[in-house]
Amino acid sequence: MKPKSKAYRFGVAMAFIALGVVLFLMLFSFTAHDLADSPEKMSNIFGTLGAHVANVMLQLFGAGAFHFSFVCLVIGICICSGKQYDVKATEIIGLCLLIIGTVPLLALGFAGQTILDHAPGGVFGQWLYALMQPQIPSVAIVLGCAVIVDSNRLSAGSGAPLHGFLSL
Repeated sequence: MKPKSKAYRFGVAMAFIALGVVLFLMLFSFTAHDLADSPEKMSNIFGTLGAHVANVMLQLFGAGAFHFSFVCLVIGICICSGKQYDVKATEIIGLCLLIIGTVPLLALGFAGQTILDHAPGGVFGQWLYALMQPQIPSVAIVLGCAVIVDSNRLSAGSGAPLHGFLSL
């Protein structure tokens, strides 16, 4: 496979970085008033589209939605470094497990509170927590989620956190 040109890689890296920044700003500037019918109460930087994207992400993943912007930024920065990247399926699975492992922790740790007018773990986190809670005590849920979050390190086989992801 022929390596991509430097300009192409730079363009892809900037697209990932821009996506990460845009997602972060959409999520960070979201308020419950953004979904109201009156545009004068809109406080989301990206307007109606930003409010709806942020609402859906926060509904599904809660505060874990910020992981998506972080992942986009890290991918963009890694591509900018100029190294040749070979993304493995285990690394993609590890990033998915990072989100799956943290949303129940958010639901457990911030139960009864709201983050940006949404449940801390979102619908997905609440569902996973409710699924695990009757069978497993809370301490075991925390330990199990920590193992899931750390599975990227284990799947990389190097012993260094995020080694597999950063050496795409």
